[in-house]
Amino acid sequence: MHNPAKTFIQRLSDFQHEFSGDPRWELVFSNGKRKWFYIVVSYYNGIYYISERIGDHAPIQVNEQGEMTANAHYGGAHLDEKKWQTLFSLALEYLDRVEKDWVGEYRQLVRKFPYKYRQGLIHSKLVRHYCPDIWRIDKELGRKICGNLCLWSKTDRSTLSTTARVKSPTFAPHQHHLPSMKTSFLLATALLACMYAGAQSRGDLTLMSFNIRFDNPGDGDNRWDKRRDDVAQTMLFHQAQVCGLQEALHSQIQDLLQRMPGYAFVGVGRDDGQLKGEFSPILYDTRRLQLLDSGTFWLSETPEKVSKGWDAALPRVATWAKLRDKTARKVFFVVNTHFDHIGQEARKNSAALIVQRVQQLAGSSRAFVMGDFNARPDEAPIAVLLQAYRDCKALSQMPHFGPEATFNGFGPKEQEGMRIDYIFCNDPSVKVLQHATLSGTWGGRFASDHHAVMARVR
Repeated sequence: MHNPAKTFIQRLSDFQHEFSGDPRWELVFSNGKRKWFYIVVSYYNGIYYISERIGDHAPIQVNEQGEMTANAHYGGAHLDEKKWQTLFSLALEYLDRVEKDWVGEYRQLVRKFPYKYRQGLIHSKLVRHYCPDIWRIDKELGRKICGNLCLWSKTDRSTLSTTARVKSPTFAPHQHHLPSMKTSFLLATALLACMYAGAQSRGDLTLMSFNIRFDNPGDGDNRWDKRRDDVAQTMLFHQAQVCGLQEALHSQIQDLLQRMPGYAFVGVGRDDGQLKGEFSPILYDTRRLQLLDSGTFWLSETPEKVSKGWDAALPRVATWAKLRDKTARKVFFVVNTHFDHIGQEARKNSAALIVQRVQQLAGSSRAFVMGDFNARPDEAPIAVLLQAYRDCKALSQMPHFGPEATFNGFGPKEQEGMRIDYIFCNDPSVKVLQHATLSGTWGGRFASDHHAVMARVR
């Protein structure tokens, strides 16, 4: 029996091979009757996560055998299989046209402009001609690459005027029917957002440190199952390529990875060096970063063993990762940690140990040290760290955004003077473009009892 869903994902794999290595696709097409569809597909760990951004199709996920299920994490409570199979059939017709008209020209562009394309982006040569307003917004970006709709056929482009404006259907309709004003606005907004993401991808890197509060059933309305979507959305919306988490249990990490296709993590549980107890994991975007090496050590007199150090109340760890930025083609280190909340001596000695181990690991390479240090800026552990590193907040070219304090305790606002979460860097030449404490709420509720701290660097 013919299964359009299975055929569709197989065809996507063909286009992935033709266009880029990045497992993400975006399609905009019509049914020929003024009805438009905008499908976004992400692939992660054997599953295709599919959403339709304009119509009324609930999000789904499809395995490699073509079996569909509702994606409950993103509002797909019910599965209308017949509706989705019809949509997949329309998409397959569109892909047939695109393959004929587009692949040949794309290959010529790749040969002529040897640039490593991300997500099948459209070369600016086309955008400059058909989207002049967008071209003028950022010429520097336009010279390299612009747009993020990976399937744009020659037939589509022939229907457009060379004086098209942002509000016009610059996304290449394959019929001569024009989309509604609402659809045009949505599509233009999507392209501008993709341009913004493309600008960051030229070398800017977004780092985040986030104490997500362990999964405590006694937290009532602040229980993890009520917050996990908010935590994932915080990282995804701010496009954090590196996320250092604290207090994360293994089950919480798995919850986040399900909501963040394309991400992986390194780290171990502090209680047994495997899965037991809290992690200080590093989540990273595999589409942008390649993991070269990683490890974990304990903040104690015996760092290589599961242990509790000095006057600490609990075992504490630091997890590190050596990463290669595929875009900037640079290697850097990230160290993520969570200092003890009781032992003053433990916190000071942990800071000294971090400095020593980072020097051994990274040498002269760039390294970022982040985490919940349970110490205010004027306390001894931070003084030790500042002897070797710079505070990214102090280096930020744009004034710091958000409150100074990073701990809120699930109260109505952050607690004054409680800045205890930081991102440091050992390279004084690093350019910190932005630094922020993210204090957003959902229905008056914070995503965690700490605010996330973010730094965008170059």
